[in-house]
Amino acid sequence: MKIMMAFMLALSTSILLIPVSGDEIYEYVTSPERTNALLSDFDISNIERGENGFVNFILKNPYNHTIYNITLFVEICSFFPDTANPDHTMEQKIDRNFSAPPVFVSAGSTSLTYHFESLNPTENRGISMEIETQKKTPAGTYNIRFSLSFDYPTADGERTFIMKSVKFFSDEEWGYATKSPEESDMPYYNYGMNTTYLGIDTIIPGTAFSVIEVSENNSENSTGDIGLPFLAVAIISSAFIFRKLRTKS
Repeated sequence: MKIMMAFMLALSTSILLIPVSGDEIYEYVTSPERTNALLSDFDISNIERGENGFVNFILKNPYNHTIYNITLFVEICSFFPDTANPDHTMEQKIDRNFSAPPVFVSAGSTSLTYHFESLNPTENRGISMEIETQKKTPAGTYNIRFSLSFDYPTADGERTFIMKSVKFFSDEEWGYATKSPEESDMPYYNYGMNTTYLGIDTIIPGTAFSVIEVSENNSENSTGDIGLPFLAVAIISSAFIFRKLRTKS
């Protein structure tokens, strides 16, 4: 009897480990519950102008199977000035014309790429990105966007999934991709957005950090940790987006 029970348990376990195909696997991999867990536990602090700081987080495999050929692209993409003047609070794109932007120390630029051969189920990889600023780096909030791709096993072979932060798309592109779909658009929609138009499988949250200018009078009060506020913003924003998308769909 015990042998039979052990056999049935092993059989049921092996059945659960067989990858499925088609819509089921797509819905499983791209569900917000799992995609929001891919990048987590952000630890971010204010960076004083001219100093270095860190953005730390965990890359996690929240799936039942090993994922392979993982590429994570990270970019400091835009900036909101730290100013009380409402005429100067527009978001600015960080490009070659942006003066003295923060850069990742390991890359010497505003972007860097990580490659991992594989991640087993529930396996974590801690990532620590050191950011360098200059005395001339503008004070304000800097947005970070992520692009993540990996191969996931299915019954028909491995499938490549591509996920990006919303900051990869212009307001016009995002607006078009999340408009109320016509009947002919429905096959291209996932969680209320036209993923075919965006060229992705789903979205993942981004994050942000602040560069601050500290005077002698307020240095003791201006170096607090902003990791929790920005993590909360990332989680709330992501939850709001998916709630909005579900409503539209």
